[in-house]
This record gives sequence, structure tokens and C-alpha cells, in this order.
Amino acid sequence: MRLATAGISGLVALLLAGACQPGPPDSSTAKPPAAAPTSRAAIGPGPTPPPAFQGEFDLRGTDPLWVVNVRSREITVMRPDHPTLKAPNYGPRMAGPQAVWATLAGEEPIIIAMVEQACSDGASDYTYAAELQIDNGTFGGCATRAAGK
Repeated sequence: MRLATAGISGLVALLLAGACQPGPPDSSTAKPPAAAPTSRAAIGPGPTPPPAFQGEFDLRGTDPLWVVNVRSREITVMRPDHPTLKAPNYGPRMAGPQAVWATLAGEEPIIIAMVEQACSDGASDYTYAAELQIDNGTFGGCATRAAGK
């Protein structure tokens, strides 16, 4: 199941505009454009999301295998053959019926999108359909609230 990520691309570009500034060709440090945010704080929280997207979540996909833990202050991405990535959780922003988390692990953009919709990975059923965008790829999966959260 594919979430409608076309709208997310524009939202993500806006959220990450200040966090990923291109450098000049001579490898010196470039100054960002005057109107661009200059810190990761520009990704910060938006309006309070609906209750369905508040709290902590566990996301997983099977092809390829990936696991994301969204916790109150941190997002952790785990994939075989890749280092575990940890990034600040700035909270979700709504893009229509989808909740979108956008953050950076170092310079690596991480985008998570979830929609409240039944989802199955073949072994279990979940409350949310999810996507992970990382390494220029988009990977589908499912999500549920974190245990006890």
C-alpha cells in the first residue's frame, strides 16, 4: 500500500529547507540565503496533531526489513546492514489525513508518514499504514502504538 507521498515531498522540502544547504563548489562554508532558516529548529513542531497521531509508535516494514521507533524525544531507524540512526523527534505535521515526521540524523534526512488505516504485513495486523523515506528510497510498512503508550 502506497501512501500519497507526492504532497509530502513539498512539505518535506519546506521543513528541511534550512537544514540541508548546498555548499559552494570550492568546499568552503557557504552562507545560507538570507530568508532561509539556519538551524534544525526550523523543522520544529507544527500545530497539535489529532489524538490518533499523538504518542509513541513502532513502525516496521518487511521488504526490505526496517524498524522505526518514534519516541517522545527521539526517532530511531534500524535496518540490517546499516548503522542504527537516531534523530530528534520534532513531532508530526499533518498533510491531509497523514501524519509526517521529518528529521535529520546527522545530515541524513528521515521522513516517516503514517495514515490511520488497517495494515497487515502478512503475519500481524496493525492500525496504521506507514512509509519510511531514507537513502533516496521509499519503503512501505505498518505501524502501531508503542507497547504501554
